[in-house]
Amino acid sequence: HLLGVRSWAPPPGADDLASAQAALQAIHPQASGDAPAEFRLPPRQAVWMALDLAIDPAGDPWVLELTHPSLRAADLYLPRADGKLVVLRGGRDVPIAERSGARFAATFALPPDIPSGTAYIRLQGTVPIRGQFLLQQRDDWKRQSRWQFWAMTACFTPRSCCSSVQLSTKKRFLNR
Repeated sequence: HLLGVRSWAPPPGADDLASAQAALQAIHPQASGDAPAEFRLPPRQAVWMALDLAIDPAGDPWVLELTHPSLRAADLYLPRADGKLVVLRGGRDVPIAERSGARFAATFALPPDIPSGTAYIRLQGTVPIRGQFLLQQRDDWKRQSRWQFWAMTACFTPRSCCSSVQLSTKKRFLNR
């Protein structure tokens, strides 16, 4: 579960994990409650966020999805039980082979041995961005993403078919 979120925009020269950790520890977290936690990014500026996670390592695997398709870069720093960090990369600028969730630009399959604690994520976009953090168990995420894919296919396919029919009808009319 996502218990709280903190956000910090680094000044020039301080866009690194150590600076972000120090700045974010001094900020009171915003409780996410029942609604999904949101993130907002200004154009062409990095934003660091601290995510307070409560994950049962003995339970099912978890997926963290960031719901905006235009994220250029998303680097997630997760704590491990031994104190070291696991770094997962995502975003449109990251090659597919290097992404945590290769199918979706900003989806992270969390490793099974990640304990509860604070994760840090660095986000960047080229346009103003507003999205949500969705932390779900993997099976729930798979069901939801299949439903979304089906709904998008069903909604956009007839529109493109109708457009091509309208276009061919218009061409035939103009060629008379």
